[in-house]
Amino acid sequence: MDAFRHLRALSLVAALPILAQAAQTPAHDFWLEPEQKRPSAGAVLGVKLLVGEHFIGDSLPRPAEGVEEFEFLHAGGVSRVSGGAGESPAGIVVMPANPAGLLVYRGGGASVELALADFHRYADAYGLRDAIDKEDGWREPGPFSECFDRYAKSAIGGAAAGGLSGKSLDWDFEIILSTLPHSDAGDLRGRLLAEGEPVPETLMRLYRQGEPGLELKTRTDRNGAFAFRLPGHGHWGVMAVAISRAGFFASCDWQSRWASFNFDWSP
Repeated sequence: MDAFRHLRALSLVAALPILAQAAQTPAHDFWLEPEQKRPSAGAVLGVKLLVGEHFIGDSLPRPAEGVEEFEFLHAGGVSRVSGGAGESPAGIVVMPANPAGLLVYRGGGASVELALADFHRYADAYGLRDAIDKEDGWREPGPFSECFDRYAKSAIGGAAAGGLSGKSLDWDFEIILSTLPHSDAGDLRGRLLAEGEPVPETLMRLYRQGEPGLELKTRTDRNGAFAFRLPGHGHWGVMAVAISRAGFFASCDWQSRWASFNFDWSP
């Protein structure tokens, strides 16, 4: 895409961050993109891995390593999203008899290096300044190295996937949606969790595909809960990030966790 250029990869994982040229802000948002929003039973569904910002991104090939979980959860059980390293789309899955469910991806192992000015812009863009301030993150002159893990979900079948969207997978970081929009009701409610526990006071960002200028924001309450009123139909994605100092033996300065959940709301 003309609006983005790739940052240098610092690991074997193929999930590369992207840098927005206009604002020079690193874009780490990561999400799953099913090639069909409402596949039929028996359909072979391709699933892309996308990275970018404002719900606009570049498709990435399947990483050679670091993929911890890539599955389709449905009423009949669990189907693996299969694929080989370097393939794009990153995976395919055959839809079961009831094709409503949840695509899930958990992976990590990538890192990137940022100059001090870019680190400041990054903190402002993603609501991370308070978290970095608490750990005296601005003392060093930079550059800063960041390791990150990614946790993505995508609801298939609209509101019919609601029974799975509200269940925690006990991941290190995840978004659950207790209500998916249906009919004419555009209410979206959910929680942000870390290992099943609420994550309070964290910025949640909501985007509609094809409308980069539309960005809705809120913060989780003390119970990790958040709510949005959607202004209309479309394919929506809600995203969050948390950052902390990396451990003493880590190969980077900061450890971040990125979560996304996208879904389709049709008339």
